[in-house]
Amino acid sequence: MRPEVECGSCITQWIYHRAATGLVGRERLRLLEALLATMVENSGELPCMGQVSNRSTEAAFALAPAARGTYAEAKAASNRAAAELLPSASAYIEAGNTAGERFLRACSVAALANVAPLGVPTGPFAFDELQGLLQQGGPAPIVQGDVAAGLGARRVVYALDNAGEVGFDSLVIRLLKEAGAHVTLVVKEPEFFEDATLADAHFFSLEGLADQVVAVDGFLVPAEAQGAAAEALARCDLVISKGTGSFESLWGELGDTRGMFLLKVKCRPISRLLDVPVGNFLISAPPGGAPRHP
Repeated sequence: MRPEVECGSCITQWIYHRAATGLVGRERLRLLEALLATMVENSGELPCMGQVSNRSTEAAFALAPAARGTYAEAKAASNRAAAELLPSASAYIEAGNTAGERFLRACSVAALANVAPLGVPTGPFAFDELQGLLQQGGPAPIVQGDVAAGLGARRVVYALDNAGEVGFDSLVIRLLKEAGAHVTLVVKEPEFFEDATLADAHFFSLEGLADQVVAVDGFLVPAEAQGAAAEALARCDLVISKGTGSFESLWGELGDTRGMFLLKVKCRPISRLLDVPVGNFLISAPPGGAPRHP
């Protein structure tokens, strides 16, 4: 996704309020100065919003390394909350009449679990919208494109987002594996605010479900991917992207590879890009992936 003017202020606030926890006085001022300097330095130079986010978080963690693990307790509680909902979510998925319908239901569950706010999380995630779907028949996400076609993919890269919600991602991954796909998971390592790490994947036994787990420091940006992550992207025929950060890093960056994007639309630039009002949950599976950047 190409950065827009308002993206700069949004990502600066997103990082500052998370990284400033535990800082006082001039430490906070230095953090803000570093973020603004990074934004100005890279203004117009980086073609992908994921690159901007990665440069900014690198600057923040250089000044506030302890901020990486700020949400450890909240993440653990989110994992436990998700685990309690998994039986109901599995039953909802199994109620689908066909493999395609079950896959759509699984993607809907995963998308509705994308509840991390742009503002600072105040506690573990409660997954209220997902509970509304499972318990009261609440609204499912908006769907764009042929989601069920994802079951035909042979090699899948799945870019995970936050702790807790990775439990629901496991339900999508299980169906992909049953359909014969080779699945590579991408997690954050080391700690990266509330995002899922190897430990969070391990909580839900994802390392045993998927064929490969790859750790990256920051958001997965195809143009900058290295090692196992670059190899997985080069060989896959489907990339599943969870959340805002992955969307900003992968939309328009996949070339001819098909993409599927599961997220809550939380900002105006993404709303305009996808023609979906802010606040809606979405599964977007555009033909041929996503429009390429010129």
